[in-house]
Amino acid sequence: MTGVVGDVERRHVPDFLFESAHGAVTVVNVKSAARLLVPRVAQALAWPGVVFEAHGWGYEIWSGAERAFFVRSAARRRWHRCR
Repeated sequence: MTGVVGDVERRHVPDFLFESAHGAVTVVNVKSAARLLVPRVAQALAWPGVVFEAHGWGYEIWSGAERAFFVRSAARRRWHRCR
C-alpha cells in the first residue's frame, strides 16, 4: 500500500492479513519489542493503521514473541514472494 505522510509518499507491506469466517479483516505487523522503541519504526507502523481502520479493518502490531517466531515469519514471507 502507499500513502502520503506529511509531504512524503510512503510504502508499506504488512506481515499478515487475516479474514475471519464472518468476513472481518485484520492486518497484522510483527516487530520485536526493541524495534518498537525506535521512533522511526513506530511511525512507520502507525500510519498504515490509520488507513486500515478507515476501511473498517482491524489493525494489530505483534511483538514480544520469541526470536524463532520472527525468523519463521520472515522465511514464510520470502517463500510467498517467490511463488
